[in-house]
Amino acid sequence: MMTACSAGGALCFCLLGPIPVFKYKMELWHFITVLVVMGIFSSGAFVPSFAGILLSAKNHGFEDNLRTLGLVSGLFTSLWSLGNVIGPTIAGILSDVAGYKWAFAIEGSLLFLVAIIMILFHLCSHKSRNRSPVPNQLEPLEENSPLQS
Repeated sequence: MMTACSAGGALCFCLLGPIPVFKYKMELWHFITVLVVMGIFSSGAFVPSFAGILLSAKNHGFEDNLRTLGLVSGLFTSLWSLGNVIGPTIAGILSDVAGYKWAFAIEGSLLFLVAIIMILFHLCSHKSRNRSPVPNQLEPLEENSPLQS
């Protein structure tokens, strides 16, 4: 899901510019529609990553308690905020250097590259899972199970 949403977000970036390859004039309803769809793709790409980071922390020896949840939540929020500062700064510089439409084309290409890297990562991890058995992570939850399992 995260990979498909990242690729969809990349397409939205390309449509938002619009990139120079697309020869159409943007109107207000185009911007609104693309931004709404981009928000849906962003939530589908970034929200599941928190659960993945938490599961990875648990698999690497961290205890399943509120301390680990706080650590992961703090790191996730800090890095999200750092991205919210660095991203627009780089995009502004890129827009000044390459132009508005090319800035969106480059940003969309980078997000599409992230989707390709995610596909490769999933393929490589799937091959390694076939070599060594991994315990089933989808065990049924009991009433007294921890909050974030």
